[in-house]
Amino acid sequence: MKHKPLKAPKSNKELARQLVWLSEHMKDIGTSIEYYGEFAEWAVHGVQLVGAGDICREWAREIENMDK
Repeated sequence: MKHKPLKAPKSNKELARQLVWLSEHMKDIGTSIEYYGEFAEWAVHGVQLVGAGDICREWAREIENMDK
């Protein structure tokens, strides 16, 4: 690993919680980019960021279910 996490999670539950936080922020920022970008090419990146936020949320669900 080349990068040491700034705040390494102590458990799977904490890692999932961090991913949920990241997902919410990615989706919020992506929505703003899409809105303010209107029809500019970079508005597409906003849509992509929202999609990446959805993927991030799914990773959190998978990690949460590892302990079950």
